[in-house]
Amino acid sequence: MPRNPSVGRGPAEWRNEPMVEPTPREEKLAELAEKAKDVKPVTYSITSTNKTATRVVHDHHGKVVTIPPGETREGVELRPDIAEYLGRGDLTLTAG
Repeated sequence: MPRNPSVGRGPAEWRNEPMVEPTPREEKLAELAEKAKDVKPVTYSITSTNKTATRVVHDHHGKVVTIPPGETREGVELRPDIAEYLGRGDLTLTAG
């Protein structure tokens, strides 16, 4: 079994070691993060078509938006890809 190279060494010695190569998953996440930073939020009106359950959505800024059954919340900023995903369920989204 190979010896752990960091055992018994101080922080000063660690600084001179090369960084580990990123995994394919880390590279993919970095690529997605780079693409996401250029996406601008769009303002939506969200209507819940569910008659029994309250829906909770986090807007573009992380603020919690609560949508009671059968009601509409206006002026909710979402990224277009998130809005498309939310529109697949019992929420009706209208850009504007």
